[in-house]
Amino acid sequence: MTTYAALVSAISGLSITGVNRSEDSTPNDIGAADLPFQFVRLPEGEYAPSPATCTETGTSKSIELVVCIQPAGLETASQNFDDTVAMMDYVEAALHAWDIAPAQNGLIVEYSISTSGSGGVSIGGSDYWAVVATVTITG
Repeated sequence: MTTYAALVSAISGLSITGVNRSEDSTPNDIGAADLPFQFVRLPEGEYAPSPATCTETGTSKSIELVVCIQPAGLETASQNFDDTVAMMDYVEAALHAWDIAPAQNGLIVEYSISTSGSGGVSIGGSDYWAVVATVTITG
């Protein structure tokens, strides 16, 4: 199993098409020139014995990757919608390319990709259209 620090480093270091700036933690604010802006939220973990053997462990770690695309209320809703859907594809491509490395070490990688719609992610008092990917590693 990987460490929390390694998970933060790996996910925050993903190269995602179209992203102008990335950070390895949640920012206090985002400049317009930095959008789309990529960051991660603090990871979480869970430990539970495997019900099949009662001896093997089921340890998992999760982290959210967030890409803020545009402040809510700017541009048109249809333009923000299109930009958000395109970013979902870019995030999925980056995660798919990355998940091969953990799998080679016997880890299982799962991820889900969702959106915040118009204003679901708030940074520095501003709401953003954003893509949020939850990445979970088990092993």
